Amino acid sequence: MSPATTSKNSKALFIALLKALISAINSDLPNVLSFTLNGRTITRADLLAALQAFIDAATDTATANQVWRAKVSAEKAARVEAAGLVSGMKIYVQGVYGKASPEVLKFGFKPVTPPARTVVTKVIGVTKGAATRLLRNPLTPTEKKALKASVGATIEIPTNEPKPAALPATTPPAAGNGRPGSSGT
Repeated sequence: MSPATTSKNSKALFIALLKALISAINSDLPNVLSFTLNGRTITRADLLAALQAFIDAATDTATANQVWRAKVSAEKAARVEAAGLVSGMKIYVQGVYGKASPEVLKFGFKPVTPPARTVVTKVIGVTKGAATRLLRNPLTPTEKKALKASVGATIEIPTNEPKPAALPATTPPAAGNGRPGSSGT
């Protein structure tokens, strides 16, 4: 088994292998004082210490991970509670100073700004409202709910200015090739 594998099962299996190896070295090879491994000589005490060091490090990592996870869970719970309190405080501050008041900036909240409506959207709204009222007048309340007026792509806005005079009608040229002095025959 390779220590390069990273899954939890592989780690647990590797730890089990190390524990079995330590136990076997102590019980079956008590008189061997040094080992030649991978071309290097290592004493019995150094070998057992190195194997035990990984087991201890893995145990410490697992414990630290569990502590970290518990702290993350506590942080999430505290955030939920704090978010609820912030929401309530925002409502309170807006109630005391007003939603659009610049005073709410002191508390870290943005003042509410009404949506900016352009002149065009206002004209369209007024025109649609007038057209809808014209449609609803002769109807019962139930029929009125089903109606909505629609406005075309262009809107005429009546003004008190006089309309421009109509252009005189032009007569089409006589049949022919269009040259002066030629007849169409």
